[in-house]
Amino acid sequence: MSASDLGRTIEVLRAARGLISTREGWCQNTNARDDAGGAVKWESPSATSFCINGAILRAASRGVGTDWVGARAVDALAAVQVEINDPVVSFNDNASHAEVLALIDHTIERLFVEALGKV
Repeated sequence: MSASDLGRTIEVLRAARGLISTREGWCQNTNARDDAGGAVKWESPSATSFCINGAILRAASRGVGTDWVGARAVDALAAVQVEINDPVVSFNDNASHAEVLALIDHTIERLFVEALGKV
């Protein structure tokens, strides 16, 4: 990944972390939930909590056309996947909220160091 791609991936991961930074903003077993706890699509305006996958997709979609959402999300998901031995969704569904946040934080730190080496 180029330094600018790494920067965009870090931006997406930071935004995703912001979405799930509180226990109320995080969910398991679906990409997103509404206020009543019902499963909704990650792009739904009624979505108020997200799993790591849904948060990354939502964050990647901010301020970009739909053609770019996939690429930005794939880069961010791939960066997180490097840190674990399970699929991202499986990790989210079997981990604690603190472990999910720690995974994102560690991934951001690793990418930041990698980006510094490319400048």
